[in-house]
Formats: sequence, structure tokens, C-alpha cells
Amino acid sequence: MKNKFKRCICIMFMSVYTYMAVGLCAGEIADAADFSLNNLEVEHMVQPLGLDIKEPQFSWMMQGDKTARGISQSAYQIVVKDRHGTIIWNTGKVANADSIGIKYGGIPLTPESRYNWTVKVWNQKNEVQEKSSWFETGLNLERSGSGNWDNATWIGGKDEDLPLYSQSLSVFRVKYAVQISAGSQKASFILGANDSRLMDKNKNLYNLQNETDKSYIKLEFDISRVNAGGEACINIYRQGYSKTDTLTPLTSIVIPHGLIRAENQNAKHNVEVSSNFGIFNFWVDGTQIELPRVNFWTTGYNVNPVGPGGDYISFPMVADIGFSVNKGEQANFSNLQILNYRAPQNALFTEPETTGDYKGIFSHKSVNGFSVQDGVYRLTGSANGVFVTADPSHGSMPLLRSTFAVKNKEIASARLYATARGIYEFYLNGKRVGNDYFSPGLTQYNITQLYQTYDVTNFLQGGKENAIGAQLAEGWWSGAITFQGENWNYFGDRQSLLAKLVITYRDGTKDVITTNPKTWKFYGQSPVVLGSLFQGEVYDARKEKELAGWSTAAYSDDKWQQASIVPVDAHTAFIGPWAHCMTGTVMEHNYDNFTLTGQMGSSVTNVLTLSAKGVNEIRPGVFIYDMGQNMAGVPSIAVKNGNAGTKIVLRYAEMIYPDNEKYGENKGMIMLENIRGALAEDTYILKGGGNT
Repeated sequence: MKNKFKRCICIMFMSVYTYMAVGLCAGEIADAADFSLNNLEVEHMVQPLGLDIKEPQFSWMMQGDKTARGISQSAYQIVVKDRHGTIIWNTGKVANADSIGIKYGGIPLTPESRYNWTVKVWNQKNEVQEKSSWFETGLNLERSGSGNWDNATWIGGKDEDLPLYSQSLSVFRVKYAVQISAGSQKASFILGANDSRLMDKNKNLYNLQNETDKSYIKLEFDISRVNAGGEACINIYRQGYSKTDTLTPLTSIVIPHGLIRAENQNAKHNVEVSSNFGIFNFWVDGTQIELPRVNFWTTGYNVNPVGPGGDYISFPMVADIGFSVNKGEQANFSNLQILNYRAPQNALFTEPETTGDYKGIFSHKSVNGFSVQDGVYRLTGSANGVFVTADPSHGSMPLLRSTFAVKNKEIASARLYATARGIYEFYLNGKRVGNDYFSPGLTQYNITQLYQTYDVTNFLQGGKENAIGAQLAEGWWSGAITFQGENWNYFGDRQSLLAKLVITYRDGTKDVITTNPKTWKFYGQSPVVLGSLFQGEVYDARKEKELAGWSTAAYSDDKWQQASIVPVDAHTAFIGPWAHCMTGTVMEHNYDNFTLTGQMGSSVTNVLTLSAKGVNEIRPGVFIYDMGQNMAGVPSIAVKNGNAGTKIVLRYAEMIYPDNEKYGENKGMIMLENIRGALAEDTYILKGGGNT
């Protein structure tokens, strides 16, 4: 048993240090010592581009042939040369077994430069092997400030370009003005109507399948008791969200008597409602209505039938919005806005326009007693009352592009330095640059922002007009990144791009192309309608045709607008004075010590393609694909002969409901409770005309 135990230890050790192949058992020193050098790394990266470290660390591995045993390093030597072949560091022969973390100690490195390095290694028999590699420095070797970006600016869209996909937004604010006509008593604002999950019995816990306008949250402004000396209130109704919903209010939010009185009850009153994963709070004419605690840290009223806050499947989304009045009632609504919940609380949707007979999102509606004119929604509920809803969604994730001339002479090298507030994918002359995902990655952006460096020499076309472009999405910068609604848009409310392309010609001259609002254009109607880490992606393939070749020079961008500078200020990001919220999350985003530095470590890439281990049609037309493991990935699907406009919906979960009496008819369906407030749903809208 003793010898067996020793053999096991030997095997375990070798499995961890495969390339060193060090044996532990006595008498195993090999007669032959053949070896090679592999895995030459600088700062734990193979041939890194854009390295912003003054004294990078070098490492390598020894690997013996299949029969070799007992190989060890007795000495090493590192030689580093600049692009001219001049030696800038030579360690000489160092009698040392270290092969990890050897810090550079030569002449100071310079930015945007390539260096070649060679390592020699002597083994225990004084036999030597050598191998060479290279690394390139980036724009900010000082690792302070932003480095040399040649006046590149952060660019994106304007305030009005902020997109809204209402079926996925569960943390928001709504503002509107309501004016109840003399002789009338009640008028309602509608939100959360026609949530697609509630119109399909396969997408909700309660197996509800509502018809159009049969599921909604109604906020009824009620002045019926004011003339008798009572208080006005906001009655909250919920329909089609659970099997227990009734036609009576869930609750009535009492408005303090001093705000709504007999003499001003028919005046225009401003209402604001915030929804943090279904927990509502209200303001009337600028005064917040005091409400009891939902839990230890939150006050408000919960309208989500599943449960309060981000620990539960989230209801309501913004979904469809609208208005209603009962029979015989008359009222006007105006100044309607849907805004971000978190500062800077910019508007995602504003209507109506103040001139003419503008109907906006309601233009396709023909409802008796409803009209839009001179900036006012007018409702007259004659015989049957009025109930009208519409979808406020608009816009998509940003696209940015530019064109530039490349001289008709030999190109020695071309480097693209790029980053984004949000995440990005870059394209040059119609080809995607790199194969990584979610760049630039997650950091504390107000302290450290990473950028990536790409070798794009082979992407360029000499003597021609070239095109460059980028697709942006939320990433960790904006949108949902935690299960606390207070952290929605934690860093900012819009995405922006920063990039610098350096073309070096064989004769030593250079061209530099940078992001700026003069030569770059913005487009807000890309096929990627929504790109969210928590909520999922909405992709409308019908938009592909108009954007075919958008990152090539031949594409006409006449419908695009000039890009805008997107600074980090109180208008685009939260940089307010809060030190901590009640949960201890740091809220102050001060950019005084901001550093933009080259990427450290590897990017997220595709490492494995998985096929489903099994497919189960749990209900007619509902298929559950078991991938066999938890993972983070991107689905690959094929649809034959699909009709344009057809929606393919993919939902993701970590488990299914067990065969248990508690779960009833949900048995075998995917369980979403444990992913809490994340929607985790992809929607693909077919373009039609063949296979997709």
C-alpha cells in the first residue's frame, strides 16, 4: 500500500505540471534530456498586442519528448530587441530555475512598438534550447489618464436616439399630466398591457393566454370624493396577470388633501410613477406619496403577482401603454414620457408633439372618443367609454461607420485600438475584426477602462476608399447588470465608441483615423433591436436588407446622421454625490482618476460548440432542448421557409419543473424563478424568403 500511494502522488503531480514532467519517484532521472520550449508568454499572454506595462513579465515552459523524465531548468537567458534589431535588454546567463514572472529590466519601452524576444534555457545536463516570440506595446505605457489617442472622441447618438424595447424594460419611470374635465371624476393611464408572456400560456406560471388589451396595469386618477371633503387617490387595477385578478382595485394610493382640493381638482396635475421590478412609487405635482415598506430596504406598493423586487420573475414590463375613461367621463392627458429609472433619468419616449393633429404611436388606432391634437390626448367616453393602447418601442442598438482613403503604397502594418462604453464588435471593409465577444469587458469603468488592439493589416485595401464600422450594445455599462433595479444603467444610459486606426506604410509614413463627430455617422435602426446581458437579444432580420454591406465603402449612408460626442457627465451617466445606497453599493462615479489601458488577459471567445443532448416536445409546439450542462453561449438555429415577421422565441433556464404535485400543469416546463428578475429571452424575427 505504501508504494502504491507513492505512485499515485507521482501521477497526480505530473497531471498538473504536464509540461515540466517532473518525476517524484527515486531512480527516474532520464538518460536522455531532449526538450523544447513552448508557451512563451508576456504578462501571461501569447504575443500580446497593446501591452501597457513598463516592466512586463516573461514566462515559458519546458516540454520533453514522450520518453523523457526528470527534465529541469538550470539556467536561462532573455534577449529583447527593438524593431531595428538593437538589443535593449540582455539578462546574460542566469543560473536560476525560475520560468514565470521574470520582470523586464532593460531600456524603457516606447508606446506603439513591437519588440522581439528570445529565451535560451539550459537543462540539468547543460544542454540548451532557444525560442523566439514578440510583443507590442500600446498607447498608454504610463498607465495613467488616457494615453495617446490623437484626439479621438467618444461618439454615439443623441438624447433622442436612446432606444426603447418596451417588452423587456422592467425598471422605469413614467410621467404624464392628467386633467379631468368638469363633471367627470376618473381617468386612467395604462401600462404593462399586452405583455407577450401573458398572451401565451406557455410563457407564464399561471398558464394565462390573454387576448389583446385583456392584460394591463391601470392607474386610475380618482377625484370622486373631493367635493365631499375627501381625498383624491390613485386606484391600481391589475388585469390578466394572475388567476386571482378581479375588476376591483388592488389598492388605493391616497393623495394628501393639500395637493388636490375642490378648487383645483379640474386643473392639470402632474403624475410620476416609478417601477422597480414591480414595486411602484408615486409623485403628484412633485410631491412623493408616502407608502409603507415592501421589505427592509424598499418602500412602495408591489403589483407583481409573483413577488416583490428583483428576486422574482419580473412583472410588469412597460409593454404597451395607453389611456382609458369610463362611460360618460372626459379627460385630457399630456406631457407623456417614459424615462430611465436611474439618474440621469433621460427620456426614452416622449409624446405627443405639440403641433397639428399628431397621433404618434396611436396613428394606426381608430377609437371613438380618442384623439390627439396640439400636444394633448383627448378622451371622451360617451356610450361605451374609451380604452386605447399602443407600443412605444422605437430604435435599436447603435451602429457607427466612417470611410477613409488608404494611400496606394505598400502597407507595413495597421493597428486598430478600440474600446466602448457598452460592448462592441468592429468591422473593416465588410469583415469582422477579431473573434472575441463582450469587449472591452467588465471593469470599474470610472477607474479603469480597457481597450483592445487588433492587427488589421490584411483588412485594408491600398489605393482605395476603405470603410470602418462598429456595432454597440449595452454590456455592463447600461441596462441590467444585477438583480437590484437601482443598478439599472449603473454607469450610463447610452453606449459610445472610442477608436484609433494607425496605418504605417513601408516608407515610414503614417495615416491615423480616429472616432469623431465630423467624419463618422450614426444609425439607430440596426437589426439588433435589443442587446442585453440579462434581458436577452431581439433581432429583426427584416432590417438586414437595408443594411447590406453597411461596413463597406460602396454602401450609401445617406439615411444615417452625423455621430455625436457622448461625454461622461450628468447628462449621460450617473456621477452624482451619493456615497452609498442602503445595501452598501458604491454609487459615486467620479472620473477624476480615470485610466484607459490595454487589455490584460484573454478575451471571451468561442471555446466549444455543443449540440442538445435531448429534445422534448413538452407541449404542442413547445420544445425543450437539454444542453447537458450550464453554460454561457449563443444559440445557433436554422429555420426553413419561414414567413417574414414570424417571431422565434428562445427562453433559457437552468432546470425544469419536477414531477411534483406542487407544480401542477407546469411539470416539465422550464423553471425561471431561480434566475430571478432576468428575462433571459431571445427573439428572432424572420425576414422570410427562404432559409434563415
